Amino acid sequence: MAMETKYHPFLSNILSEATKQSASDIYLIEGQFIYQRTEGTLHMLDSQAEPELLTWIFEHFWDNLRLEAFSKGADIDFSWSYETHRLRGNAYHTRGRRALALRLLPASIPDLFAIHPLPVWNKLLAVRHGLVLVCGHTGAGKSTTIASYINILNKKDSLHILTLEDPIEYIFPIASSLVSQRELGSDFPDFSTALKSALRERPDVLFLGEIRDAESMYTALMAAESGILVFATLHARRSTEAIARIEGLFPAEERDSIRSRIAMTMEAILAQHLIPKSVGGLIPQTEVLVRTPAVTNLIRQGKYAQLESVMMSNAQLGMQTMEMSLNELYRTHQISTKVFQSLQRKEMIE
Repeated sequence: MAMETKYHPFLSNILSEATKQSASDIYLIEGQFIYQRTEGTLHMLDSQAEPELLTWIFEHFWDNLRLEAFSKGADIDFSWSYETHRLRGNAYHTRGRRALALRLLPASIPDLFAIHPLPVWNKLLAVRHGLVLVCGHTGAGKSTTIASYINILNKKDSLHILTLEDPIEYIFPIASSLVSQRELGSDFPDFSTALKSALRERPDVLFLGEIRDAESMYTALMAAESGILVFATLHARRSTEAIARIEGLFPAEERDSIRSRIAMTMEAILAQHLIPKSVGGLIPQTEVLVRTPAVTNLIRQGKYAQLESVMMSNAQLGMQTMEMSLNELYRTHQISTKVFQSLQRKEMIE
């Protein structure tokens, strides 16, 4: 679990400088120069990750179980609060050396409409049951989008919000709702056990983290069918790819049934990735698919290729393809001509 601790001057300086430069990630490999990712580009710093620094981090932020597991070669996911910083970390070994990949999170949960000014939010914020998927590669901001969405519900409604995370990233403030945040390893032993017990804890909103296998997808569908609003993430570039990946988790003989259940419970799929803004920083390029009778029928029939044309013809409902999102970002001068043309060429190749 994340916790506060006394400060380490060298670590404080690294994090302070990274925050000033709006860095997203810091990489430390024992005995090597430290690297920092800013606006998607990796830069080498002039400081090294001394063994004493990594030892200090592990001993101050881990319990004995994590220390023992890491000493035996396990990779460890964790999150922590340090000074005004909130971080998510992964510890691993490379060529016998200890290493850390740190993701810098905002000190507070961002405003949804500020980071994602999408017309569809007002429609989705009225939804009270069903499944909402946010897709994209690692580092695409999926967890930030969901946390920002859930925090609006937390502030304006009286709900039981339950999260199952690995690790906990954003800490939800005390507001109108009851929020139960649970972390793998500290609050539950495995996702299978936690998902089963989650349904007995009567949440109104359930955040499952990543859909990892058929069992977690089964539970997500079961929860959505029982009247819970379920959020989850998935590694997929497009909404159509996301549905195909979910279907592929199951044996062939079950896929017709799974498609039908997805069609009846899926409220929205957002696929996003972060691209450079014209004024510095990153902005999401986002594809949006929302439930309509046409979408429901196409999913049930497995005709995923036709979903793109539905998104293109239903912009008035808040739907958009990746290409439509890119064009809008360029039209409103939020991205440069260079970035626009580069991503256009990439979309054509893919």
